[in-house]
Amino acid sequence: MIRIMLQLLYFTGIRRTELINLKDQNVDFSKGLIKVLGKRNKERLVPLVLNLKSRINDYLKFRNEIKSSSSNFFITTKGKKIGPSLVYRVVKNYFSKVSTKVKTSPHVLRHSFATHMLNNGCLLYTSPSPRDS
Repeated sequence: MIRIMLQLLYFTGIRRTELINLKDQNVDFSKGLIKVLGKRNKERLVPLVLNLKSRINDYLKFRNEIKSSSSNFFITTKGKKIGPSLVYRVVKNYFSKVSTKVKTSPHVLRHSFATHMLNNGCLLYTSPSPRDS
């Protein structure tokens, strides 16, 4: 679970709360997309890279062994929804093993995702705000 959590944060750029609130039905393998509910209840579709799909399948096999009525994608071994502090601790723990950065948080992975996208030719698109009209 830890590995797939970290990979989803970095490979997709989703926020910590979007990861926590991700539901089973929001992962669409046939289209290679996940639907996340972001700030101000805005839904967006996020593409899944191919090797992430197989890792998600591996996680689902493990997850299906846990007895839970939760519709949340990520659950604890007790079948409960994961919390923000768990995600933060996981990221902080793994950052400490590979980096000397002082500031470590799930949001750093979001910034890294965006930086790597821009450095590799992805164009930044922002929708016009009402003020621009």
